[in-house]
Formats: sequence, structure tokens, C-alpha cells
Amino acid sequence: RCDLDGALAAKGTVVPALLERFLDHPYFDAPPVKSTGREAFDYALYAAPAVAAFPEASTADLAATITEAIARSIAGALDRFVRPRHELAALIVSGGGAANPR
Repeated sequence: RCDLDGALAAKGTVVPALLERFLDHPYFDAPPVKSTGREAFDYALYAAPAVAAFPEASTADLAATITEAIARSIAGALDRFVRPRHELAALIVSGGGAANPR
């Protein structure tokens, strides 16, 4: 049910064109304060159509690409919306993936 320690994603290779499709969502450019959930990012609505366009991508490649998309979306939001207005002294990362060794 999860990619324990990020092991599957670590075996994969990011698929650049798929990464761009994942990041080409209006949510990522919308200014804060914002919230989202399955109404925008449900697998069947958001990821499945993009994944279907890349049948050659392995499950590990998909995991690596989704992991990269998440990391880039966070970094992009920090660069666009936080750093221009605030100096960061610390960044706290939480959730199950925060403990991954990779």
C-alpha cells in the first residue's frame, strides 16, 4: 500500500514528459491560501490519463516521476510564494515519506 522507504521510486527513472504533464495543473500556479484534494487530484481524474500516455514507463518509473513532481511542486511553491516575502529559518517536513532514507 506504500513505497516503503521510497525503495520503488529509487529504482525508477523520472520520465521528463510525464513529469511536465503532472506539473501542468493550474493548482500549482494558484496563489495561497489554497486547499485541494480528490476533487482535483484523484488518480482516475488526474494521474491515470497522463500515465496512459506513457505505457513504456515501469511502475518504478511512475513512482520516481510522481515523487519528483511532489518535490518540485513544494519547491516551486516555496520559491514563488514564500521566499519573496519571508526569510526561512527552518523547513519542517512531515508525513510518512519524510523518514525515507533517499
